Amino acid sequence: MANDQDTLFSPRVCFRKISGISQENEFQESEYHTEILKAIACLDRKIRNVRQALLKVNECRKTYIGKSHQEMFEENEFQEKVLEAFACLDTEIGKLYKEVLEAFACLDTEIRKFRQGGRMDQSDRRFEKPFVTAIDFGSTYSGYAFCNLAEKPTSKIQSSIGSGKEQTLHEKTASSILFNPDKSFNSFGFTAEEQYSKMWQDYVNGEFKNEKFPDNKTPSDWFLFRHFKTNLYGKKDCHNDMTINDETGKKSLPLKTIIRESVRYLKEQALKCCSLTGNDVRWVLTVPTIFSDSQKEFMRSAAIEAGIPSESLMIAFESEAAALLTKEQELCRVEKNGNAELLPFTPKSILMIIDLGGGFVETTLLNAPNNQSLKTTGGFWGGNKVNVAFMQIWIDVLGDDFTRCMDSFPNEVLDLWQDFEVQKRSIGESFGKDYLCVLVPEFCREISHFKEKFENSAKYPGINVNRGKVEFPHRLIENLFMTTIQEIICHVGGLLKEISVDAIILVGGFSESKFVYQSMKDAFKNVLILKPHEGSLSVLKGALLYGSQC
Repeated sequence: MANDQDTLFSPRVCFRKISGISQENEFQESEYHTEILKAIACLDRKIRNVRQALLKVNECRKTYIGKSHQEMFEENEFQEKVLEAFACLDTEIGKLYKEVLEAFACLDTEIRKFRQGGRMDQSDRRFEKPFVTAIDFGSTYSGYAFCNLAEKPTSKIQSSIGSGKEQTLHEKTASSILFNPDKSFNSFGFTAEEQYSKMWQDYVNGEFKNEKFPDNKTPSDWFLFRHFKTNLYGKKDCHNDMTINDETGKKSLPLKTIIRESVRYLKEQALKCCSLTGNDVRWVLTVPTIFSDSQKEFMRSAAIEAGIPSESLMIAFESEAAALLTKEQELCRVEKNGNAELLPFTPKSILMIIDLGGGFVETTLLNAPNNQSLKTTGGFWGGNKVNVAFMQIWIDVLGDDFTRCMDSFPNEVLDLWQDFEVQKRSIGESFGKDYLCVLVPEFCREISHFKEKFENSAKYPGINVNRGKVEFPHRLIENLFMTTIQEIICHVGGLLKEISVDAIILVGGFSESKFVYQSMKDAFKNVLILKPHEGSLSVLKGALLYGSQC
């Protein structure tokens, strides 16, 4: 039986690792394989030569044992043997190093030819995945994108869009998932939120009409989870039995189950959209750069349980994927003499990538000198914090009446959240509007003096209720933004005191806010602030590039 060292450079083991093939009978001899096997066989011979040289050194060592220093130095023959053995070892190590470089250069060349369809017969094509599919699983929004390796990686983006008004406003879908009372999967994304909202609406209408809900259930028997990825942040040790509460706060499911079924949905939607089978796809799953090994392994394990083959799965860091896209697009636009020039980043450009998500904001420094490198840092300063502050206005103005409505009419509260999510994008745009308007929820009819409470609020002056809408002054909403933005500015400012950067790249859904972008530019006037087109898709498109280049 061969020992571990003998099998380390086994051609068939190496080729299975390269191609992702696990069955011995799937190994096919061909011109492509032959080139790889030659390189590996050459490596194997060099390893054997080094072993022989080591044996010679060992023999000399045995001769040396038991001799005094005087005797050793008097024996010229012994010295010559030692020197000869070490010279042989040095030569063989040098040859091995050179051979390793040549072998992997040959391997890289052959793989490139293989991807381009050169010098291989049809039976070889199953060793390559013709498509790359990236899954960006975010705290607030999730989506997938795919590309054919024969095309430009970012030339075709297809995302998982739900139904409803959000269809024209998002390239992704909500990171929300609905489970049935028996804990089986029901739906994902905007569809899950709409399904949950409709159940509550039907239930309330049925109560008014004295009708029973199907199967004597109530909507509270279903499990709706939103923004659940944030539960992974700060977890040093992730384990399979971790549970989180649903929207009601009264029921829970394992976080692993929630993430697994979410990834399964996105995977199945991607395959359906591409009309592909899993064997045709190389998968890339994005994770925050700040995640620990335990958190990354938790995500990988959930993806594998969702049906993605381990050998076809790659993990990409979100900030590095965004940086890859930024460099690919040569996004460095510099003003010179009043004219805008588009200049490529150099390999040595020091970039700070700020991923402004809905829940978490992550800053990553790329290409920093070794003595100034900063690890990925961040905090919960995402766009959802603005939404939470907006909902707090309603609680402050309406008090316990609103709190009770949150429990009794969760569908309408969810609609209010989504309405604000859409409307807040106008903050910072010069449309001449003085107010941000949201529809008055139906449950407000149950609150006495609703209009007067808003319009007479001393804490939030300037709010109007008019024709079924609540009008919030832009300056009030801007203050909600600034509370969150100031935390980001404070954090970034601290980092810039330690190192200078060539540019700051803003990506993520929150980066698409013109108010956020302008606030960052105002805070750091001496730093180039860049925002890619469709910043919410930067990570997704970058993950495609990552998958196509690996």
